[in-house]
Amino acid sequence: MNALYLLYDALIGINVPNERARAVVDALEQDMSQSLATKSDLQSLSVATKADLHAQTTILRAEMKTQAAELRSEMQTLASELRADMQSLATELRADMQSLATELRADMQSLATELRSEMKAQAADLRAEIQQLRHSIDDKLHRLTLTLATLMVTIMTAGIGLLVTLQRLP
Repeated sequence: MNALYLLYDALIGINVPNERARAVVDALEQDMSQSLATKSDLQSLSVATKADLHAQTTILRAEMKTQAAELRSEMQTLASELRADMQSLATELRADMQSLATELRADMQSLATELRSEMKAQAADLRAEIQQLRHSIDDKLHRLTLTLATLMVTIMTAGIGLLVTLQRLP
């Protein structure tokens, strides 16, 4: 505010009418109060940004834990279903074993091969999905980091601009 008084005095000193000098100082004061950020504004913005980043990190971690738990649950369900199916098949095979012993051995080997292939394919699919989730989370964290960096550069640029402006004032 001292700068505004100095500006007022300077305008009066060069014979600007009192009313016009007051109008210039009032307009400058209003413009400065509306368009320039204070240190407390910047600190509040910094605190809010940090809180937002922390909240987003917490949400992402919770989502990751939820998705991992869901994947584990689905894998356990698939394993239980597979075990139940295999037990049922074994019971049926024992009942028909005397008449179909030769055919049954060949069928069991074929079925085991198919089941292994399916399990390998499902495991590969699950690994791929987990990898995609990791990439998605990495991308989100990267975007958040870039957003924070951009925000910090913007704040620093505004601060530097403010310092330069204040240094130019008489």
